[in-house]
Amino acid sequence: MNIKVKKRLQGLIILIYILIFIANIFLGNDILLKFNIIVAALFFMIFLMKSNKILLITTVLLAIFNGFLIQELHFPSSIQYAVDILTALILIKIIYTIFQRKRSMNNSMLKYIALIFVLQLIALLINNYSTLPFIWGIRNLYRFFIIFVGFQYLEVELDYRKVITFFKYFVIVQLGVIIFQHFKEIDFDNISGFFGIKGTGITLIFLMFICCFWISNYVHKKIKISSLLIFLVLIFAQFILGSVKAAFFYIPILLYIMIILSVITYKNYGVLIKKLIIFTVIIVGLVMVSTTLYLKVFSDFSSAENLYSKEYLNSILVSGSYNSDGNTINRLSGIGTINELILKDYAKKTIGVGLGNASPNKYESLQGEYYKNYSELNYNWFFIPYYVLEHGFLGLGAFLLLFIVMIFKSFKIYNRVQSEEEKLFVFAYIGCVITVLLTLIYNAALYTVQIGYFFWAISGLIIKLENKYK
Repeated sequence: MNIKVKKRLQGLIILIYILIFIANIFLGNDILLKFNIIVAALFFMIFLMKSNKILLITTVLLAIFNGFLIQELHFPSSIQYAVDILTALILIKIIYTIFQRKRSMNNSMLKYIALIFVLQLIALLINNYSTLPFIWGIRNLYRFFIIFVGFQYLEVELDYRKVITFFKYFVIVQLGVIIFQHFKEIDFDNISGFFGIKGTGITLIFLMFICCFWISNYVHKKIKISSLLIFLVLIFAQFILGSVKAAFFYIPILLYIMIILSVITYKNYGVLIKKLIIFTVIIVGLVMVSTTLYLKVFSDFSSAENLYSKEYLNSILVSGSYNSDGNTINRLSGIGTINELILKDYAKKTIGVGLGNASPNKYESLQGEYYKNYSELNYNWFFIPYYVLEHGFLGLGAFLLLFIVMIFKSFKIYNRVQSEEEKLFVFAYIGCVITVLLTLIYNAALYTVQIGYFFWAISGLIIKLENKYK
């Protein structure tokens, strides 16, 4: 830039500051502070736009720690929209890169996403509802697909060691935060560490994601079973203090599935029984100790028999209302409730009431008809009833197809990749997809930025590997 131009620009900035300072004195409002915040935000965005890698990673990290910043560090709630702004910048970068390089995205999953969008457009036309809730629904769902394409298309490479290092420190510090929250006497069902308050479901799924990477390291002989056991003890301590009882079921299931898959992948069936016996001993021991400690910390169950009873499982999955309000649907029976109460005709059963038409929003203008009428059911607590309501059973099938295709792709990619780190990552990703499928009945965490952004980011890296080894 020319020296004269630089000086003029500097002089203009100084003049703007002087004018704002004078206005600040006369109006008695802290305009200068607000202006500084805006200027800092603009410079930060310009900095992020210079590097695709920094922009993408910053967006995912901000999404992960979003709840903690607002609920524990008391950042303004408007910071949640910073994730949307960064996502919009990623979209701009994608579009700019397409026109600059004049090459296609080469993403084999876009046709499935396009199918989902076509079904959503059909539902919009048939249900004939306001476009404002539909646009809000687009924002809620397609921001994840922007992250997916961004990590696949823009320049960012997999650094498996740094991912593992991040997870290692995350688990340790997360445990410290949860212990602090426990002694701070936060309601036991709301202790969530870096996921703020009331994010125990998010905590479970994210720690299951991390667990997939540790299991991948173990089955590929990068760590010993003692290291895996220490990791499991650390995360089970968090589950106990956070009252995440579902972990006592989900973690054993995930471990068994991944161990069986590792044996099938290596085609070393001779060690299958040996590994299953070892992990059965570890899992039974962990669950027994965790249950004993849980019953000592909390008094909501009188014994282990009550915690693992059919009556309790029935109460959190099928029978009646999920909570004491008498209105909230339950995890499994909620699908039938939605089907009988709302999706009364075949069109709605097939394609739902429409994207955004049942999505929660604090602004009435963005609330759809069905959210206004049926929000007391709290269907948005659980992914499958929520998704079926808006997209119907055909829409749910199309969405699940994404994950099924990604699993099959991942096995093919695993056999093609050459570097050891890439194999570790792909196998861990398979576990992450299984985690998502297992927990779809548990809650709607896949719709949260913490889980959604991380999952679709690593999904984008998988497609990047697919293109690399075609």
